[in-house]
Amino acid sequence: MKFLCVVILLFCFSNSCKSESIQNESEYVIKTADAQSTLRLYIRRPTTQITGKEKLPVVIVIPGTDATSDLYFNPLFPNFEQTEDGMLGLGDFLVSNNIILVRYDTRGIIAGRKCMGHIKRALSFSEYVNLCWENDQRISVDFATLRSDIESVYNFVLLQEGIDPERVCVLAYSEGFVHAANVIGNRRISAKGIVTIGGPAESPYQVLSKQITQFLPKLLESEVQNTQKPVSLDFLVSLAQKKYWLGQKLQSLFPDKAFISYQDIAPATQKIKNDFEKDLTIYRSAPRDATFVERRNNIKRIASSMGYLKDKFIEKSAFVEPLDDLSNFPGDIYFYYGELDQRLELVSNIQIIERKKKNNPRLDYQILANTGHGLEESGSEIMSLKNKQNILRKILDILK
Repeated sequence: MKFLCVVILLFCFSNSCKSESIQNESEYVIKTADAQSTLRLYIRRPTTQITGKEKLPVVIVIPGTDATSDLYFNPLFPNFEQTEDGMLGLGDFLVSNNIILVRYDTRGIIAGRKCMGHIKRALSFSEYVNLCWENDQRISVDFATLRSDIESVYNFVLLQEGIDPERVCVLAYSEGFVHAANVIGNRRISAKGIVTIGGPAESPYQVLSKQITQFLPKLLESEVQNTQKPVSLDFLVSLAQKKYWLGQKLQSLFPDKAFISYQDIAPATQKIKNDFEKDLTIYRSAPRDATFVERRNNIKRIASSMGYLKDKFIEKSAFVEPLDDLSNFPGDIYFYYGELDQRLELVSNIQIIERKKKNNPRLDYQILANTGHGLEESGSEIMSLKNKQNILRKILDILK
């Protein structure tokens, strides 16, 4: 399969290349709108569809921070400690209800299937992160690129047979909602509705600032204080990475320590806040040249999203609340949040939604009990059948 993909890339000179995979999913390599790169895109059709004879609704999946679409809807690797396709296991539900499913790997991301190609056993999500995520860091992708790529995917999909352009729903995961909201709100693509899992109502800056200057210090304090004795730094780094993707940042705070005591917390908290403002200043003020990229990469990564703050229009993007971009959008907007979400401050996000709801009856949200940021059940990495059915009903309602 790897050899086949290489051949396709070498001998394709049109706008896209196509290869077939199992479970009626087709893989394409498409050129980006700026002609600077390519995107790997996957279209999965119901087995009952006769291409060209009927037009079916479409769900386009927008991936979150530093993730390939494989984490969500990959039929080639069906086991992330579960029995259904992808981490969220929604693919079968959508396709079996006569919905065409579209997913893609964001530019700069190594496809999960490539990373896992030599592994013959099921991987947990945490194992995937450890084995593949470090190889997937975006070096040159900014907000403008991420949004342009959504438009590239949309335009390509609408040219395919059997697609109903009037029934498109966007399913955006986490940070992907920020970018989806912008391209839809600015009419670069058209959709009947947006469903988001863990999408922030706060601006990217608000989310990131809280993760770094509030959540991380609280994590340190609670873990160290509860034990009344020094705690392994490796354990804390692992926890920070799992909860907030901030493992590298925490590691950089204690370069010469193996264990952390309670007296270490106050100076570490101050350093976290100082470093955040310092690094943000660098991202905002430095010229966007090769020297800047090298310097940014040498700074210990604060969080996955922080790399995007090199964006040359940061003042227009990182400080904008997504629902402001959607202020004139006539379609449905629906947020799903996990009650146990540790990456977002739910109270402040819900307050924004409640405020906006007063002028928009098609905006709503739901908090699902005993679930985390990706709506995975507490203590597992699996979305429950009940919650998958819940999301499916909402999408079907939008696309009817």
